[in-house]
Amino acid sequence: MVGEEEKGAEALRPMAEIRCNLYRFFAAVFNGPMDRPLLEQVLDAELREVAEAFASADSLALLDAARSEPETDVDELRYEYNNLFIVPGGQYVTPFESVYRGTRVEGGREVLGLLNGPETRAVQRAYAAAGLEVDRRKPGPADFIGTELAFLYELSRREVEAWSAGEHDEATFYLASQAD
Repeated sequence: MVGEEEKGAEALRPMAEIRCNLYRFFAAVFNGPMDRPLLEQVLDAELREVAEAFASADSLALLDAARSEPETDVDELRYEYNNLFIVPGGQYVTPFESVYRGTRVEGGREVLGLLNGPETRAVQRAYAAAGLEVDRRKPGPADFIGTELAFLYELSRREVEAWSAGEHDEATFYLASQAD
């Protein structure tokens, strides 16, 4: 008899390919900068339909506005990507997990994050446990959001392959690994 946990995982099987494609898409977006083929994926009507299942009304409205523009300037999108994730400044968003997790004391105050700290090493261990290694030619710590999304894509890709091969235990292992 199939256990309740196994039934729950089996219910997620139809979503595996969708998750896989979403992780691949978001990894590409966050590993930017934007190029014309990726922009075409963002503006694709099929992505809009998939986005309805998880995106807020405000996010869908932004996507619709972008889709209604006659011509989007890819160079402007590259500039914005660099402002957000590459060049520290007024718009910079720190794209590393370690900055948002953990704490340390500095000047008698507890502050968040330690770039390349214990959280980064935990992410590296997770990659190694899955038999993956971060491309050393890629700048930045292993806990960069684009790298983490690429890792989730790889785990979900393996999950899809396992489901297709009838390897239920392996598929549920990769599903659990994604949740971790």
